[in-house]
Amino acid sequence: FTTSQKWHDWFAPGTEIPAVGDVNGDGRDDIITFTHDTNADVYVALSTGTSFTGTAVKWHDYFSITGEFPALGDVNGDGRDDIITFTQGPATAADVIVALSTGTTFGPPQKWHDLFAVGTEQPRVGDINGDGKDDIVTFTCNTDADVYAATSTGTTFT
Repeated sequence: FTTSQKWHDWFAPGTEIPAVGDVNGDGRDDIITFTHDTNADVYVALSTGTSFTGTAVKWHDYFSITGEFPALGDVNGDGRDDIITFTQGPATAADVIVALSTGTTFGPPQKWHDLFAVGTEQPRVGDINGDGKDDIVTFTCNTDADVYAATSTGTTFT
């Protein structure tokens, strides 16, 4: 590794939840932050290859409210990372919501699964079957220590 350098001066302050992923499909990972408050905004600063663009730009104005688990992954296989939120409710309200990246913003939220990552389970995102689309995995983190997965079809999780 080279000596570290500051790439951005002010991003993801306070209790915001930062993430890293290539949201515009240029092959460079960008920085994303979920404000995770009542506004539930999502901001992006694109990578130039030597820094992240100066002013963060709002790409979505209501996604992943407090209590939900935000994530990033290319769920439709188009080369751009999308935003995902796990609502983490009880068994009747544990939805997985996705907003696809257009390369310049995130589209409208869509429910891709209606029972996943219930309560205190720990969800994660990754391409577990090697088809180029990120899937969802949840760890029960209880005495059973089970792991559940739902693969992406490009429009929903199975």
